[in-house]
Amino acid sequence: STLSVVMRKEEASQAEISEWSSLEYLCQASQYLGQAVCLALEAGDIELAMKVSLEVVDSCGSFDTNTSSLFLAVFQSCATSRKMRGLLYELHSDPSSSELATLLQQLATVAMVPSPTPSASSISSPPSPSVSTVLKKLDKYECWKRLKVDFNHLELMKHFPPNFRFVVLQHSPDRSQLYASYTFPPQPPPPSSSKKGQQAVQNDHPQAQPVVVQCCKVSPGALDSLLELFAEHKCEVAQSRLRPRKEAGADLESQFHDICAAMEAYLSEAMSPIASALEKDNNDLSVVLLADSFLLQLPLEALSLLQHRAVVSVTRDFSLQMLYNRMVKFISVDEAADDINATAKKKGAEKYVSPPATLTQNTSNIKYILDPRNDLSSEADASGPSSEILAQIQAFPKITSKWTGLLGPDHIIDAGEWYQVLKTCSGLVFLGSERCLAHFPPHLLTPLNLLDCSMVLVVDHMQTKKSSLLQSKLDLDKSEKTLRHEEHLQTAVLFSLAGAGCVLANQWHHSSVQENTSRTATLIKGLLSDGVTVGQLNWSMSLVQALPNEEEKPGSSGERSSSQQAPEQPSAKADPSRSFGCVLYGLPHLQLFTPAT
Repeated sequence: STLSVVMRKEEASQAEISEWSSLEYLCQASQYLGQAVCLALEAGDIELAMKVSLEVVDSCGSFDTNTSSLFLAVFQSCATSRKMRGLLYELHSDPSSSELATLLQQLATVAMVPSPTPSASSISSPPSPSVSTVLKKLDKYECWKRLKVDFNHLELMKHFPPNFRFVVLQHSPDRSQLYASYTFPPQPPPPSSSKKGQQAVQNDHPQAQPVVVQCCKVSPGALDSLLELFAEHKCEVAQSRLRPRKEAGADLESQFHDICAAMEAYLSEAMSPIASALEKDNNDLSVVLLADSFLLQLPLEALSLLQHRAVVSVTRDFSLQMLYNRMVKFISVDEAADDINATAKKKGAEKYVSPPATLTQNTSNIKYILDPRNDLSSEADASGPSSEILAQIQAFPKITSKWTGLLGPDHIIDAGEWYQVLKTCSGLVFLGSERCLAHFPPHLLTPLNLLDCSMVLVVDHMQTKKSSLLQSKLDLDKSEKTLRHEEHLQTAVLFSLAGAGCVLANQWHHSSVQENTSRTATLIKGLLSDGVTVGQLNWSMSLVQALPNEEEKPGSSGERSSSQQAPEQPSAKADPSRSFGCVLYGLPHLQLFTPAT
């Protein structure tokens, strides 16, 4: 018995030594892989950075959730950059259409020329003079600059307010695995307190929950079926607008519930630990969904875990890098050059400087384009929705006195007028029929540097018999590729590449003219009168429509100001798909003006 005890002790000792050795190897591997990612990003090698960052995520896993979540965000940013670059090349395939198209085709041609030293690594080899010249010219375009992934991507999180919560959802390249993480920016240190009041202070200032990282196996076929089911639903909604049926409302409502249930089932394993973390987290959270291009096609805002009273806004974006690119123009030069949370070598403590909770937009040069083809009006109301939106804008003369725009009832708006409005606006309000980019060609949008355009409100997907007939005729002359570039998700992508700070868009629901007009008027009134952020306003309106019978909505409480609760819209009760049909891409903490104190 004594011998067996000694043997068990030796086995335990060897197991402990083996475990520590494995952890040491893991730390060393993570360190080297992390350095490889930084070097690849510094050299602009997106493919290599993607591959290595995913290796870090798989290596660290749940052993080091902080590292895994950071590199998962890097992987997603690289994957997004690669996909958007392909979209940009596809959109500008004709070199005679613009200078941007010419430069892109030149770069593609030069890149196809074999290197004189094929064995040299892309990291150690500088670009050739011809490539450098093209890249230098491309750098004047915001759409090209937004394709880059910063080599200090691991430090981007510190630039966001502490109440942000990032939910990253990203498939592996073969879509056989789904990675999910729940992470947040650096949190402010708890306030100092005496020992007697320490417990009370901890209760008043709860700390954020630990970072969560999850990886689960999924079926590519199940994802394709879900996307196909939702695409069919959108088609049926559009058809119901042109050929109304008495029982169509109930059928579409039931169909949307089935889609949401299927979406919940597909994401359940990945989202279960995230739901638990969100349940225990702080209040007044701004949740940012960073999802891949497949999941962005789904109504993610309808997920049950987001209907939590601690959540005050839900927005989405393509990657952490894209979200940071939107915010760069709001960061001062000194702040961007220096580290926001630089280590203060004073008693070994770390100095924390909280980023601003809200970003204020310049409202002096916001412009609007309303009913550009004049196909939303009726015989009873010749001016159509334009007059109602214009009246709402003019109701705040102190803020909107300098707002100008174009009205379709005055004259048919051409692409040249669109160009002038977009080039000079600090914000855009668009309300029109069919698809927004069917009015303004997508290949003309991306070369515009919309750095001053902080917010784009796109209210489209409205159909009348007149607009449907006209659009069907115009679509006959368009290629399948052009039609694909005019879709809702591509519209948000192209406005984002061009420089928009946030894009609030009618993502998939084909609402009636009156419903869209009423919602747009409510949004404008809320942003101009209540002083809430665009994320808070859009989310509160969604919850009011989704849960009209609840006395207290999730995401709002009696302690919050009434400005965060939008007026109820009775017309939206019948179909819950309308509640989450208007989605926000980009910055949720943007507001049109700072309310007087």
